[in-house]
Amino acid sequence: MRINSMDLLIITENEEKNNMKKKTLDWAEKYRPSNLKEIIGNSKAIAQLQSWAKLWARGRPRKKGVILIGSPGIGKTSAAYALASEHNWDLIELNASDKRNASSIEKIIGHGSRADAFSIDGTYCSSAEGQLKLIIFDEADNLFGREDYGGAKAIVQSLRKTAQPIILIVNDYYELTRRASGIKQLALSIRFEKLTAHQVMEALERIAGKEKVNISQEALHNIARNCGGDIRAAINDLQSISTLDRDDMEKITGSLGWRDVPPEIFESLEKILTSNDPLEARRFLISVGEPPDKFIIWLDDNLPRIIRNVKDRENALWALSRADIFLGRVSRRQYYRFWSYATDLMSMGVCQAAGDRYKTYSGSLRFPEYLIKLSRTKAR
Repeated sequence: MRINSMDLLIITENEEKNNMKKKTLDWAEKYRPSNLKEIIGNSKAIAQLQSWAKLWARGRPRKKGVILIGSPGIGKTSAAYALASEHNWDLIELNASDKRNASSIEKIIGHGSRADAFSIDGTYCSSAEGQLKLIIFDEADNLFGREDYGGAKAIVQSLRKTAQPIILIVNDYYELTRRASGIKQLALSIRFEKLTAHQVMEALERIAGKEKVNISQEALHNIARNCGGDIRAAINDLQSISTLDRDDMEKITGSLGWRDVPPEIFESLEKILTSNDPLEARRFLISVGEPPDKFIIWLDDNLPRIIRNVKDRENALWALSRADIFLGRVSRRQYYRFWSYATDLMSMGVCQAAGDRYKTYSGSLRFPEYLIKLSRTKAR
């Protein structure tokens, strides 16, 4: 069979796309535990969660909800997913990007607990036959503003009325119970602890081996030590430097401030580049707490990976360039009110240009190459 030049071009382009997807697949998602035995650490918390789940097999337990408490990146969400997979429960999830006011919660949780669906492996789940669905409420302590009005009270009502297991995932237990004290009596509290450097190191060694990353034990130790018990952050760090030389990995991971990255920064990037609500994008950028002159580096590096259309990219980069002009004026005049203009252009301007036409797939958002090179230079 003869292949002409056009066919060869198409084949080459498809291969490049496939290779790009493989390179940008998020390792934290790729190696997410599929069952509770694969969860790293927190054996006591996992045992408590498993015991609660077994009560549902015998009927409705007295506490129909569980609150998973702990800092980001230590396995709370992974444990919830793994629990659903083990028990063949369907998943209904509400996260920070969803509207979480009283009516939205009642609609999603109320309807979801009664509706038929398909499980994770494609099996038909009939509510009439008693098939359970796990309702996961991520960042349940993060209910703010008019858009989330009445959300905390609605959670309490859902826990009282639900016929399905509910898991609330929080970083700040006090903030959740301050808004809805009734939750304390309705849900079992399970606390997850930060992982030790040794536990993180073991996970990184396993992933590095599977991905064939030529990295020294010293570099792995640096990542594990600096991640602060956040396994997700450690895996992201490993992936972000995986294409560098072995010596450069040691220099970069040993540099001061390497792990000084707010965990919310990737979420803010995703909102700006994929949201259909410019005001929401602005809110997420402000909540990160990263100065605009630092955040623009992250946005400039990641924007071309997500916004593929030439015209959309041109409009987004125009907004970013205008933001850079205002940042330059701040630097020259020390007039920091210009930061607000830069923030609006970086968030609402870029979001408007993207126009809700793009999605981030796992691992498409990365640590900026400029900061990696800068860290490498300082290490020399």
